[in-house]
Amino acid sequence: MKPELDHLGSIAGRRRQGGRIARFALLAALLAGGFGGRAEAQELYTFTVGVLGGVAGSPDTESTSFDRRSLQLNLQFENDPRTQVGLRVGQIDLADEGETINGLFEPTVKYVSIGGEYRTRQSYYDSGIFIALGGYRLEGAGGENQTAAGLSAGATGEFTFNRHFGVLAEIAAHYSDLDDLQYFATAQIGLAFHF
Repeated sequence: MKPELDHLGSIAGRRRQGGRIARFALLAALLAGGFGGRAEAQELYTFTVGVLGGVAGSPDTESTSFDRRSLQLNLQFENDPRTQVGLRVGQIDLADEGETINGLFEPTVKYVSIGGEYRTRQSYYDSGIFIALGGYRLEGAGGENQTAAGLSAGATGEFTFNRHFGVLAEIAAHYSDLDDLQYFATAQIGLAFHF
């Protein structure tokens, strides 16, 4: 190969290497800029675990009182500022000990739902609304257990004490496609842990 052409080959090689470095620097700057702005807008936490207890009831039961025990575990992940994806696992005891409702002895409703929650900051607490899809299971002795899909919607309020701890209140309405019971309501309060 002629010496002039060797020189041209080394110039082309340096340009390709310089082009790669410039593209890499541009990509790094774009990524750093995109993540930097988002990190400032996010909350100080990413995950929330809530443990709640309260009262519940169903207008579809013989006793329409809303004084039944309910328990719920919330697992939530913040995917955008003020927006969370949450998994709720809960149980509603529809009868007292020894009581029969709609032919079931001491029936309970267990549910798992996943949905989205949008929160807004108030002066001293956060308020939110959520909607979720899930599965519901009615269990009790003396009858056949039933499982069906369902929907829940509700409102939350959280009073935060510091960046890791708060008191969470939630009210929710549930609809399920169970044969015996379709409508439920819960009112719960508990603790929220952020990390």
